This record gives sequence, C-alpha cells and structure tokens, in this order.
Amino acid sequence: MSAAAHVPPPDRVVNGPTPKHAQLREILRRTVERELPPGAPIPSERELAQRYGVSRLTVRSAIGKLVEEGLLARVRGKGTFTAARRMELQLYLMSFTDDMRRRGLTPTTEVVSAATAVPPPPRRTPSAWPRAPPHTTSCGCATPTACPWPSNAAGTTRAGLPACSSST
Repeated sequence: MSAAAHVPPPDRVVNGPTPKHAQLREILRRTVERELPPGAPIPSERELAQRYGVSRLTVRSAIGKLVEEGLLARVRGKGTFTAARRMELQLYLMSFTDDMRRRGLTPTTEVVSAATAVPPPPRRTPSAWPRAPPHTTSCGCATPTACPWPSNAAGTTRAGLPACSSST
C-alpha cells in the first residue's frame, strides 16, 4: 500500500501519530489563511467540536495556539476572529514575486524614472598602490630612530665616522 493512502483528508481529524489539536490547528490555519478575510468570525468552540468530532478542550487548545501565533484574536463576550494579516519576517531568501503571492498580494512593477549614466572609473585599491622601497640609512640602520650612531654638528659621529644621513 502506498504512503499516500495513509494521509488523512485535509478537513478531517483522525486518530494517529499527530495529536488531534495539531491536526485541527492546521485545518483552522488553512481556513483562516485561504477563505476568511481579516476580522471575520470563526465558528464557536462548540460548533467546531461537533463538526470535527473532537472535544471542546481540543478545540480550545488549537485556537489558543493560533491566537498565540497572531493568526486569530479573541474578543471577550464576542468570539474569536481572524486577525489582520501580518507581514512575516523570513530568515531565508525567496523571490519577491513568490513571497508576495504567498502572502496573498499581487506584485507589480512601476518604473519611476529611467536614465543612462556612465559609471565612475574604478578606484585603486591599496594592493594596487605603488610600493615604496624599504627605508635604509647611510649607516645601514633600518630606521633613523634606531641608529646607534648619533651625529654632531659637523656631521660625524663621536668615533669620527660619517654620520647616519637620517639622524642629521
């Protein structure tokens, strides 16, 4: 027998591995998302329990979860109503058109303005800049501040050698 033979009809609650409140919650979710406009009342708990052959506690559990999710709203003394559609945040990328259609909206495109422009020349990156040769002094020191041979006013070191050109 195929696996499809074990899948219950989408509008019935059956005994099985999926809890009844979860089955009913998905049935109500589909009904709210596809058939009922925002602000429309849903049937009473008693009517839903009778229609789907489950207890009122099961119905209350399914509705409570949908209220927590923001799909339904309870109004004391009036009933339970479909909530205004919320825009969902998604953590995955989808095409804009598919995303809007999935939310029940109709995507459109409107050209606000059009122009032809020449792009600016590419910027030079630090890796493309010319490299300076490593600094060396006349005495072979790597930097002027590291030169151990201080010079005097005559341009020679105390030892009488020519002074480091960077320390003068």
